[in-house]
Amino acid sequence: MKHLLIHDTLEAFLKTDTDNYFFGLTTNANINKNVSQEMIRAGIGNKVVAIVSTDNEMNFDITTGLHYNKVYEIQTGEKFASSTDIKIQNVSVDEQGNVTATQQTVSGDIIDFKADSYPKMHHVQLKGLIYDPDTNEEYGNIYYIFKKGLPDGALSEVFSAANKTTDVAFTATVDEDGNYCQVAIVPFETSKPKQGSIIIYYKDEDEAILGFDVIHRDYGTHTVTAKAIPGYKVTGTGSTTVTLSASNKIDVVEFTYEEDSD
Repeated sequence: MKHLLIHDTLEAFLKTDTDNYFFGLTTNANINKNVSQEMIRAGIGNKVVAIVSTDNEMNFDITTGLHYNKVYEIQTGEKFASSTDIKIQNVSVDEQGNVTATQQTVSGDIIDFKADSYPKMHHVQLKGLIYDPDTNEEYGNIYYIFKKGLPDGALSEVFSAANKTTDVAFTATVDEDGNYCQVAIVPFETSKPKQGSIIIYYKDEDEAILGFDVIHRDYGTHTVTAKAIPGYKVTGTGSTTVTLSASNKIDVVEFTYEEDSD
């Protein structure tokens, strides 16, 4: 497998038995695998003779680029519900600084942060775009698939003049096969050909342009033939070959003509 380049964040898809969530506008995604190791020392010089590995665990988190209200559902285990009986306070301050608050009943969506409610287990898929470092072209997608990820239930809501982001952290638990996570690299379908362009100029002997064409062809080698132009004939070769590739997406071909006296 060739080396690949990743220079984007990961988008996140989450689902439970009843709900789906998608966070496409993320700013960060972190995946961590931790193992505790204890060195066993013995003998003269107190050398390391063995290492015991324990506490193999995985966790991951995402940071949203926008404020997604659905994060509240993920972190509380509760759901937003429509209500026509939401009580709010309309607050006004007069010129003397006196504060007046008037209760008002409004309609909207509301969620309860209950003391005895906790996050639910989620299936989480993190997806990123990978590039071919030799061409800097899109190669495919990389997927991190956690069949069982439990949100930590934490919220740290900091509101300021800057963009509001939210962190959502998860701890992975093992699935039925004893796996925390699966990582899949999926190339884009090779059946979709990549194309380049061939610009063809038709000129007379004084370099004046008689016409031009632009044709699009799949990557590979192609034969380009001079077209017939009334009142002119081709001087020199009437065809040439062009090879289009990722490093040569656009090629230019010129054919020269002279007036046909016949």
